[in-house]
Formats: sequence, structure tokens, C-alpha cells
Amino acid sequence: MLLIAGGLTDRAVAMRYIESTVHALRRHCGIALAHRLRRFVGRHLALAIGLIVAFVSWIVSRPRRRGPGPVEALRSFFVAANWAAMVYSISLDLPRLATLLEMLEPLAVFKRRFSYAIVLLARNLYSFPMGRLGTVRRNSERLLKIMLEDQLTPIGEIVRRTAEAAARFILVHMAVAEGDRGYMDELGRIQTLNLRLYEIGVYQARICFHRWRGEEQEANRIKSEAELLFVKLGNVWILEAWLPVVASHAYALTHDVLGLKRTIEEMTHLVEQGFGLKPHLELARGEYHRERGDLEQARAALQRSLSLLPAGEGLIRGAVLGALAETLVGLGELDRARQVCLEGAALGDDPERTMAIYRIRNERATALLDAAAGRTDAAFERLERLVASAQAFDNPAITGTLYELMARIKLEVGDPEAATSLSTEAIRLFNQTGNPVLVARGHQLQLQLQPDIPPLPDQGTRGSTETVTCSPRLLATLSTPLSGPISLLSDCRGAPARAMRVLDLLLRETSGAAGYLFYLESEVITLAAPTAGLELPEGVLLPLKQMLASEETTAVSSDGDTTLTVPCDGASPPAPNDAQWLFLVLKVSKGDVEHPVAAAAIRAGPGALRTPQPDRIAELAQALYQAGDVTLFDVQRPNR
Repeated sequence: MLLIAGGLTDRAVAMRYIESTVHALRRHCGIALAHRLRRFVGRHLALAIGLIVAFVSWIVSRPRRRGPGPVEALRSFFVAANWAAMVYSISLDLPRLATLLEMLEPLAVFKRRFSYAIVLLARNLYSFPMGRLGTVRRNSERLLKIMLEDQLTPIGEIVRRTAEAAARFILVHMAVAEGDRGYMDELGRIQTLNLRLYEIGVYQARICFHRWRGEEQEANRIKSEAELLFVKLGNVWILEAWLPVVASHAYALTHDVLGLKRTIEEMTHLVEQGFGLKPHLELARGEYHRERGDLEQARAALQRSLSLLPAGEGLIRGAVLGALAETLVGLGELDRARQVCLEGAALGDDPERTMAIYRIRNERATALLDAAAGRTDAAFERLERLVASAQAFDNPAITGTLYELMARIKLEVGDPEAATSLSTEAIRLFNQTGNPVLVARGHQLQLQLQPDIPPLPDQGTRGSTETVTCSPRLLATLSTPLSGPISLLSDCRGAPARAMRVLDLLLRETSGAAGYLFYLESEVITLAAPTAGLELPEGVLLPLKQMLASEETTAVSSDGDTTLTVPCDGASPPAPNDAQWLFLVLKVSKGDVEHPVAAAAIRAGPGALRTPQPDRIAELAQALYQAGDVTLFDVQRPNR
């Protein structure tokens, strides 16, 4: 059936055939007539009349015009309704999903049969994006019990397993967001259903779990493990569409500007395709602007997000309110910030809609507000209670930010001893994640307490767009000389790890403090590493573009006596943010032709930058090419 095929691989196809498929099957099985009659004769009698009339109509119709029989149409209607609900839910097309729920109501008369389980599943697919998490849990318990006990309804085994997997996968998403490691138990039950579709779902749940905790490197490692499966199964949009949404929330919590920018681009593309992700997109934009310090733009985006949320929504409302409260505190609008905090607190106290991660963030925003208003004792006491309650949550990124704020409060009131103790715990938790953004955040806190400590060799300064956060150097690998192109990357799992390895090797070769690696394809320059941290400094791409249009392989830009000159037109672009940079183009030789495949911008540290040997650059370029991560790029050079 085209609806199922579209639900698996092509949303546009699914949306094209949903209504015609559902309406036709609904008519053939008598559910449409039962829906019209129920207000006059009651639901049970209406359903009986509908089925009888459908059967008689099928008997008396000409064979060519009969269509499926009522029983077969009813079975197919279960399948179509299940897939239609999933497509609408993932697309966040809640008005159409509400209409579908109304169509399914005649099936709700038999409370112990599979038909009612389908109704409950559809209700969950509506309640989850609305944030009615208590309803989802109650419905899930009931529908899973029905699926286990009802063996009389003539439904195919694959339909039963697909419906059960969908129901359990919603519970997985909820457990992942709550930081509940019990999500692995649900994943184990899904795996016993032996559905190839959900093999990807298992990996994605693990990725999201670690991303929520700030463990971005572990998330990328799992993603690399799943690369082959992704290739085998192709585009499974129904499971992949929510990944950038979840990632944007996680990146906001870890202050990852690059991650936020990437997910904004992905969600913009989804919105253009018709997904109802505009509130999520505006939230991500608000978080992005807030991290950059553009507080007025952040407020505007967050207020747009709130205005776009449907009445009663509770899934991301807490995230929007927390972000808006922090933004208002930054703007000095404390009275308005307190109103937003109170609204967030009311949402956090609602057992039907509360999510622990957003309740904690709203409480942290309230403490931030108290501190800004001079009520430091109240702020610290609130954070102490919050840390105690967050222990059960077991999220090092979230708990670390609480300790960080407590340390800053103690530093503000002149208690360096307490601040040092609290910062030590914050740094321990940040380092535990292995996330370079959080590691850099911990280092900045340490610098406030001990200004004389040396800077991290590969970390940028958070909060400034003129520096970048890179991952820690690979100690074992970087302590040995380079050898054999493909062997350089043989132990890296996946393209992101290989890109980060090449960047780390370039940093070692140049004595650089931080940098960026770009891939070149079809005259498009794409950032390959790092995948986390702050944005590109302004002016970095211009020298690279000019070098690609020239014959140059290396160039240096600084704020001193020398400036970058590019032979193609003699231009002298400004140095990015008054810092010394080394620009490299990595080329692969094929015959007598050198093809640029990648480029790098390396920022100087305390010492002078070194220009690497050409054979070293060529070796790294060849390693990327042999790994299949880059393609040969023919530069269109200007006429001379």
C-alpha cells in the first residue's frame, strides 16, 4: 500500500494518499456510517448497523465495483489508521491528527479488543507532541495489556508487532528525555519484535540519550556504529525527522552554538517540506541568539515560539519559558522574567505535563533571577535543593550547570573557598561528559578562580565569537609520527571522527591552538570539524575562497606587519578578529593534476604558527580521499 511505503521512505507520498486511503477503507468497512449514526442510536448499535450495511452493500454490488470485503477492509483500516496517525504525529500535523481521532471513535466501543488499542495508540500519538505525558503513560499501560490479552481479533501478526513497537517507542522517547536508563528495557522489548524498521530506532534512542546528557562524543560514536545500517535501510524519515529537534534541545542545554546552528538549518529544511516544526525552530533560533549575546533577537524568537504553540501544549513550553526567562534576566527585565518563571513553575508542578529536565531549567532560571536581583542567599538555597533533586536525574551536563551557577554566586559574594569547592564539582561533571564545549566552560570557571592557570591548548573562550572550541588532542596518536595515509584514520569510527583526527593532526603539525577543517565539493565549502562549539569567526572563509581561486596552498594572516595576500587578484583580506591564522588547502594528486579536497584554518596559540611540510598535508588529504570522506574538487579559476 502506498501509504505504508510513503510512511517508511517518502513523506510526500504518504501525505498524498493518507486521506483517500483512510476514507475509502472507512467507507468499505462501515465505520463511516457508524460514525454518522452514533449520535442517534448509540455507539454499539451504530457500529453493528454500519458493519451490516457494509456487508450487504458488498454482496449486492457488481463484482467489478465491490472493493474489499468489510472484514478485510476493517483489517486494512486498522493498518492505515495506525500509519496515518504516525505520519501526522511525526509531521506535527495535529489538526489532521485530531480529525483522524474523531474518525476512529466508533472503534472505541470494545474496550478489550485490538480495535480499542489502535484508538489508544492514535490518542498517544496526539498526546505526546502536546506534552500530555501522564495520559500517554496511562494509555500505554492499557493498550499494551490489550495487545497481550486479545488473541481473538483477526489481525495479522505483523500489524500487532508494528503497533506494539510504535507504542513502546513513544515510551522510549519519554524515558530518554527524562534521563531514565530504563529506556534500554523498552528497547529490548522492541528488539524482540524483530522489526527491521526499529533497528534504526534503537540506535537513535541511544544517540539521543547521550546527547541529552551532553555526551556528544559517545553519541557520535554510536552514530558511527549505525552508519552501515542507515545505508542499508535508506531514508527512514519517520524515525529520523525528530533527530534535529531533540538535538537542538540538547545543544541548548550544553551551550553548543555550532550544534544549534546545524539543527536550525535542518529544521528549516523540514519546515519547508511541510513539517509543523515552526515552534521548535523558533525556540532553537532563540537559544542560538541568546548564546551569541543577541538578546533582543532571542526574545523575539522565543516569543514567536510561544505564540505558535497550540493551547494546552506542554512538551516544549517549559523549554521556551526557561530560555525566555534567562534572556529577560540578561536584558535586565526582572519583573517580566519573574512572571515567566512563575508560569514555568506552574507547568513544572503539573503532573500531567511536567518534564524533569525543563522543570530543573526553569528553577535554575529562577535562581539566576534571584541572584540578579541581589537575593543571593535565596538563589543559593534554591540551587542546593535543586541539586539534591537532580541527583536522581543523573545528568552530568544539567547538574554541572547547577554547580557552576552556585560557584559563581559564591564568587560574587566573596567566598572563594566555597566557590573553589563548587567549581571543582562542576568541572568534574563537565569533564565526565567528554564534551569539549562543557570542558571549555569548566575551564573558564576555573580561570575566574585561578587567573594564572595556563589556557587549554585546544579550547576557545566561551562567549566570544572570535574563538572556537575544539576537542581535546588525541594523546596516543599524536605522540607518534605520521605514517601511511590510510593508517592515519584506520581506528576512527565514522566520518566525524576522521575529520576530527585530521584537524587534531594539523594542530600538532602547525602548533596551532584551535582550528576548523572544511570539505570541498561542487564549489561548496562545508564545515567538517569541529562539530561542537562556537561559530566560525567572521572573515575565516574569505581567505580560503580566495586561495581556492589561486594556486596557493598555504597563507598566513595576522594583525601584525604581514597580511594575507592572494595572487589571484592581489586582495588583502583582513585577519579574522585580529588573531593570527594559518590557512591550508589539502590537495590530492591524480596524474599531473592536483585536486583540492579540503581546507583548514588554524588559529595561533601563545607560540608562533609553523607551516607544515607539503608532504604532510598531501598525506592527510590522501587519507581523507581513501576513506571516501572527500571527493575530487575542480576549482573554477578566474581568467588571467
